[in-house]
Amino acid sequence: MVKFLQVGKWRYLSPDEKNGLKNTAGCDFKLVVTHPYIFTDHKKKLTIVVPIGFLSDGDSGTGINKGASWIIHDMLYATHRYENNCDYIVSRKEADEIMAAILLYERRFFYWIAFKIGLCLFRRQLENAWDNSGMRGVCLLV
Repeated sequence: MVKFLQVGKWRYLSPDEKNGLKNTAGCDFKLVVTHPYIFTDHKKKLTIVVPIGFLSDGDSGTGINKGASWIIHDMLYATHRYENNCDYIVSRKEADEIMAAILLYERRFFYWIAFKIGLCLFRRQLENAWDNSGMRGVCLLV
């Protein structure tokens, strides 16, 4: 259950920024966070902070570049942790559950259904994304 959520802001990368980032960690970055996103799980007493400058490839084709769910999901996929200095390791299942919970919290029911269906249909691709992103870590625009 979502207890605290601060929705930040993001913008699309300029063509010059995109060109400067080509082949960075093998990613096709499209977006950069301009104001931080914060999600707190009070039950586990852990926080996810998506910092200013965090680079994302966006919604991965699902069309949900709205709200906070996808950017927090990207952060979890990039770090496998709540915070970079946190010893608590997040599983892929847990990252997906957090995204689903935030989608419900934001009342994005259609996207919640699409996400749940996508988890079933694209399980192998998500597992590969989880493994590859975790090896990459966080990429920031400085």
